[in-house]
Order: sequence, then C-alpha cells, then structure tokens
Amino acid sequence: QEKVARRIQELENEIRALKRCHNAATMTCRLPVEILSRVFLFLSPPKPDPFIWGVEKGGSYRWIRATHVCRHWRSAAITCASLWTHLHFEESPELVETMLERSRGAPVDVL
Repeated sequence: QEKVARRIQELENEIRALKRCHNAATMTCRLPVEILSRVFLFLSPPKPDPFIWGVEKGGSYRWIRATHVCRHWRSAAITCASLWTHLHFEESPELVETMLERSRGAPVDVL
C-alpha cells in the first residue's frame, strides 16, 4: 500500500509539472509583466472609498483573484507595489504585514 501511495504522489507531481508547462505555453501567460501589472491596476480601485468599503469589505481586494490564474500572473501581481497599497485597518496582522512588504515603500492608504 505504501508503494501505491508513493506512485500516486509521483504521478500527481508529474501532472502538476505538465500543467505548469501547459499554462506557460498559453498566450495569457506570456504577456509581459508590465502589461499584466497595468491590467491588474485597472481591477484595483484607484483609492478605496471608506463609505463603499463599509458596504462590501474586501471589495478592494478583488484583483487578488487574478493571482490564482497562473504562476506568471501571480509573480506579476506580487511585484507590482501599487497593488498592495490599500490597507483596511481591520485586516489580520499577517495580511497587513504581507501587503506592507509587497508595497515596497510606496505610499499606503489605510482605512
């Protein structure tokens, strides 16, 4: 049974590697980081509105879904400091710390 479990794990790892290769070959995963960053900035509100913010907490973070498309998109979003500059004071300390690190010294809006 241990041998079968090990083989299943090997095959799952191989499938993940093949999916990464497949994703890397798609047109959307070959877009330059600069273009992706601009697209992501369009998904992010320019400056959070505290009145809207209270109605739908987390609305300013919808662009984060784009980081789940592929590794290339995630990397592009993580390196775009402007995306990480709108913080809500009620967020978890871990999220705030991550966002401050990724904002890399850019001016931050705290709501």
